[in-house]
Amino acid sequence: MKAKILLLLMFSLFSRCSSDRNIMPEGAITGYEYVYSGTMAHPIRFYKVERDSKGVLGLHFSEHDEKVTVYKVPEETLGFIDGIVREAKLHKLRTSYRPPVEVLDGYGWYVCISYEKGHIVSGGENASAPKAQREGIERINQHLQDIIDSSSEADILSRYERE
Repeated sequence: MKAKILLLLMFSLFSRCSSDRNIMPEGAITGYEYVYSGTMAHPIRFYKVERDSKGVLGLHFSEHDEKVTVYKVPEETLGFIDGIVREAKLHKLRTSYRPPVEVLDGYGWYVCISYEKGHIVSGGENASAPKAQREGIERINQHLQDIIDSSSEADILSRYERE
């Protein structure tokens, strides 16, 4: 127990996450990642928007599976995400959300929004973000799901197995 407390104290002294706060990063948005998983099912849903080595903007998606499909997405996708980030003030997310009592089973989520000069990172285990921020993340994910649902086989860039 003492070792665990000491480890937590050291982590809080040397970690950027110790403040439990995000700030709005500078520069253009460069990526978005969201993972929703369960204790016995990882991941349940996974979205990741990023550019490949050729500069093509892709949406990596997996649901209840280790197989990931990468869809070509419109250039304005990152601009849409950035607009929701600013509107919903996602930079106000704490880095971590947990229930007041320890729960050994359940669900967790993680989001990372990347900018040229930093990231907004947050996640929770059996706890969610405040309503405005939670709804912002849900709007982004719904937009990404709408892109997937309207895609054809021609929009698929690749498929691969999750590591």
